[in-house]
Amino acid sequence: MIFEQNRRYRMPVFFGPSTGPRADSAGNPYDWTTAPRDVASVSFLTDAAALEALLPPGFSLDGEPVVTFEHFALREVPWLAGRGYDALGMRFPARYDGKVDHVRGPLLTVLWENLTDAILTGRDELGYSKLFADLPPPVISGSNRTYTAAWQGHEFLRMSLEDLTDAEPPAPAAIDGLLHYRYFPAVNRLGDHAVSTAAMTPAGGPTKTLRFRRGTGSVEVLHSTWQQMPTQCQVVNALAALPVIEPRGSTFAEQVGSKDLSDVRTLA
Repeated sequence: MIFEQNRRYRMPVFFGPSTGPRADSAGNPYDWTTAPRDVASVSFLTDAAALEALLPPGFSLDGEPVVTFEHFALREVPWLAGRGYDALGMRFPARYDGKVDHVRGPLLTVLWENLTDAILTGRDELGYSKLFADLPPPVISGSNRTYTAAWQGHEFLRMSLEDLTDAEPPAPAAIDGLLHYRYFPAVNRLGDHAVSTAAMTPAGGPTKTLRFRRGTGSVEVLHSTWQQMPTQCQVVNALAALPVIEPRGSTFAEQVGSKDLSDVRTLA
């Protein structure tokens, strides 16, 4: 086996270069400009100290401690030959100050997805903090939408958007990008790492908003036992413990166009 230059590989590597979000079988990028997606979010003010406890080295809270849960319904995805999948994540405003880079933007702490292929490519190649969950289609009743997340039949999250009405889309946020912390453990060295670094998806892209709505909203994260979620209970319970000091509303956007995230870079 020979590793080709300028091609993407991921395990298992024995069979040659990998296809995925950033390359087809010939190594060429896909056209993402027409892929539709719906984005639903709910935000609330929480305790600053609770968020600061989650921050990796080099990061600090940036402004108000506002948590946002965001659900993405991705459809007609080019690298999946027109199939789609869903994602649900939690982020809050942060900044990273390293030896070289000084950037600000939302820090993505966890992103659940319901497709293994999307999880592996995003974790291995980009450092997105991805986990698996069942993310069924939302229950829609008039101007209300309800999203749920479950693992092995155990529902651990419910996000509700209510009284959605048309509104003007907000101006692009004054941020540098979406922040991440890329971590891979070392093999057979307990507590050590092979990779541990901050990363960023730069802001900007070809996304166009076709319709935008605002409303009220709420998020309920259910405290879960080890028996219910043996590999994710520490994640879910940390989110469940965040106090809701003040609701900050919900949004729902119908959009078209995205990018393949090949511009993600590590921070120093």
